[in-house]
Amino acid sequence: MSFMDKEELKEKIIKILNKKGIIKAKEIANELKVNEKDVVEALLELEEDEKIEIIEALPNNMTFFDYLKNINYTFWFYGVLIGVFLTVLITLIIPSTLITYIVRVIVASLFIVFFPGYVLMELIFPRREVSLIERFALSIGLSIAIVPLIGFILNYTVKIELVQSVVSLAIFTILMSIFALIRKYKLSKEMINGVKYSSYSKEENN
Repeated sequence: MSFMDKEELKEKIIKILNKKGIIKAKEIANELKVNEKDVVEALLELEEDEKIEIIEALPNNMTFFDYLKNINYTFWFYGVLIGVFLTVLITLIIPSTLITYIVRVIVASLFIVFFPGYVLMELIFPRREVSLIERFALSIGLSIAIVPLIGFILNYTVKIELVQSVVSLAIFTILMSIFALIRKYKLSKEMINGVKYSSYSKEENN
């Protein structure tokens, strides 16, 4: 075991987390050849300074339905469902007036340029491999790429109208969010019970 002061240890831990994203405290200790207890203490201090986030592994007895009921893990999923519901409600159900038309355009635009890409990001990066800013930007970029593709497919199957477009995007968004939720659950269950994982918050380093 090598010795290093607390600040030097913190700096090296941050470099490792920034490079690997999510890693066990034991793996950090092995890589730096230091005592695991010192690593844990440094991680806790870094979390207090809001430079990292410590992620708990799921209990072995937590079922998928228990996971669904835990808002700490699934708040993003319910946020997507609420967003889809409000979009469908405002664009397809509420009677059209001048005010509702303006609101409809705004809501539909926000939905189109963000939600499809966001759920794909949750599926591709189920853990916190990218920062919030990167996730937001990539969500918009993916949405811009996906929506025309869905429109192209619709053009050869049904007539492209507002109803078909919104319903198709809503179905796509819900399906991808369900797949992402299942993947997140499976990855979380693969973590060793009781071991804490740490992910470096990249935006704190900018």
